[in-house]
Amino acid sequence: MSREREAEREGHLVIYASLRGVLLNLVTAFRRRYKDLHIHVHFLSSHPIPILQRIRAEVAAGLPTADIAIVPHYAVLQLVKEGLTRTYDSSQFRYFPSSFYNTEEGWAALAIEPIGMIYNSGLLSAQDLPTTSDELLNESWRRKVATQYVTTFSEGMMGAFYLIALKRRMKESKWYDFLHGIATKLDPFYYECLLHMSHSIARGEQLIGFPATLRKASMADAAEGGPVDTLHLMDLPDLACMRTMCLIKAGKHPNAAELFFDFALSKEWQDEMGEKLEGMIPSRPGTVTKYWVTKPLQHGLEYFPVHEEVERLEEYVSVFRDLGLK
Repeated sequence: MSREREAEREGHLVIYASLRGVLLNLVTAFRRRYKDLHIHVHFLSSHPIPILQRIRAEVAAGLPTADIAIVPHYAVLQLVKEGLTRTYDSSQFRYFPSSFYNTEEGWAALAIEPIGMIYNSGLLSAQDLPTTSDELLNESWRRKVATQYVTTFSEGMMGAFYLIALKRRMKESKWYDFLHGIATKLDPFYYECLLHMSHSIARGEQLIGFPATLRKASMADAAEGGPVDTLHLMDLPDLACMRTMCLIKAGKHPNAAELFFDFALSKEWQDEMGEKLEGMIPSRPGTVTKYWVTKPLQHGLEYFPVHEEVERLEEYVSVFRDLGLK
């Protein structure tokens, strides 16, 4: 029996994702592609940490759980670390760089999200902006900067892994000084939700915020109440986080999950995403992308996190606390 018919026999597909409108577009396109198959697609959209917690709890209790999770890459690596994903060798993998998928761990990058800093472009001109990390730590920016909590996590961990990734391009002593300066010289406002943080920048409650997704759709979301734009500091790397799909080992609909997984990596969907979804950068090489980021990046994108950074998260959180970050 073909996988399509096996998927139809399963009859259901359960997806947990932190992807807002993109998820709905993807599910709609999947239903359109397989309109002759009777598969009920159930999906939950939430923040990454509640999704992780829900999968863990459901698996521990022996309850039905997601067949597929679509979350920032750090969350997938945590699921991998806990043995909650399953092996899969997609026929689509041959079209992708080897760093964009893992057969043994059952994941692949659905899309790429550039991550960096934003500022209120209605209240700050280009001449007002810092251009280096040292300039950002000037006392004039005290209480004018917003960030995400990096020692406690109720919604997401992008802030913590963003700070960890900065260490790759900075001398260790410089990295420690920069983080300590954020805590003591800037005394930033902290937010659980990055979208709420971005809104605070747009409203002018704070003037600079990080980390933020720099794709145009996210910038438009952030700009409720005022204009925002990308802030690039010359001595910090251009970073990106993969928006990653993984197959959950305890999922009850493996054939439907694999059918969806392959479709999300297909040229058909990747082209549609690149054309219509305003800056969600397709992961498939050669895909024509109509929208990208608000400003060109200087040195290419460096992807984060990697396994080692996830493995050492508790160690880094302890460092953050010692340096005065919240």
